[in-house]
Order: sequence, then C-alpha cells, then structure tokens
Amino acid sequence: MKFKLKISPEAQKDINKALDYYDNINIKLGIELFNIIFENLEFIQNKPFSFTTKYKNIRTFPIKKYPYIICYFIDEQNSIVNVISVFHTKQNPNKLKQK
Repeated sequence: MKFKLKISPEAQKDINKALDYYDNINIKLGIELFNIIFENLEFIQNKPFSFTTKYKNIRTFPIKKYPYIICYFIDEQNSIVNVISVFHTKQNPNKLKQK
C-alpha cells in the first residue's frame, strides 16, 4: 500500500536551508542533495515502516553522504506519512524533540 506524503512547512524550510547551503558551496552538491532527498522521500512513502520509532512516534531516516535525517510519523488510519523535519545531525538533539 502506498502512503500519501505530507511535508510540513518546517520540514520544507529545513530542506530549502540545506539546499541553499550546499548550492552556495557547489551547485552540483545542491543538485545531488536534492536528488537524494527526493529518492529518500519516495522510499519512505513506499515503505514507511522500514525504520523504527526513535522519539515517541517519530521515525528517522538517515540521508546518505550528508549529515541529515528525515524525521516523520505515520498516520496509518489515513495512510499518510508526515515529514516533520529534515534535521541536521550536528544540531542539539533537543531541538528535534521540541518540534
């Protein structure tokens, strides 16, 4: 069963911030990160239960090659995967718990 994917405004800001950062270093890095995030979101949408719960009902998906994790929860009743953050792993983890 394929789930719908819902990206919160906060997660979209996180993505935009990450892409801007890597675009400023090298446009190829920004494009690569964009493609990786897109592929990972598609994977989560198709197989949302692949990762275990970390915080309360939040699951995390590590992004390869980049210091980010995709944080999401599953609304099984409505078949929706809610992406709440694309979190930089060098940040204080308490920031994630506050979201």
